[in-house]
Amino acid sequence: YMIDEGVALSRIFNGSKNPFYEFSQLKSIWPEIFFGRLPYEAAEDYLNYEASGIDSGDYFLIKKGSEVVGITGVFPYEANGKGFLNARESVTSVGLRYHGVIEAHRGNGYSNEALLKLVNHIEIHYPNAKTIIELLPVNDHGDSHKGYFDQLGFI
Repeated sequence: YMIDEGVALSRIFNGSKNPFYEFSQLKSIWPEIFFGRLPYEAAEDYLNYEASGIDSGDYFLIKKGSEVVGITGVFPYEANGKGFLNARESVTSVGLRYHGVIEAHRGNGYSNEALLKLVNHIEIHYPNAKTIIELLPVNDHGDSHKGYFDQLGFI
């Protein structure tokens, strides 16, 4: 018998390469024409914060077996634009960080499964967080993603 283990979250640590360059398939999630270079720059900022010892949340590769099928993460929302907080216990809202599955693997439930695993991570590492916030761009592409996040349970 073969047991399907589902997807796994693999944390991106200090010293890792920018995942958008290391795993080029991730670029299909947010086409540059709509999002510019924001996902790439945000990942670079995260790695720079990690290298400096600043806790800016977590980034994870979404993996099915050994294959990278997406990316997700979390950041302390209260700190958005104001520097990051050191005490995760004081965080009451977290932001979802570039959550998505590459086109070739959409429709398999990987996104929802990864989000549930991320919620478990949040419950452990941000014990007082009661809200997960997803920021969508204010353009047609953001509008098209709204339905996707509605399906995941965001309101």
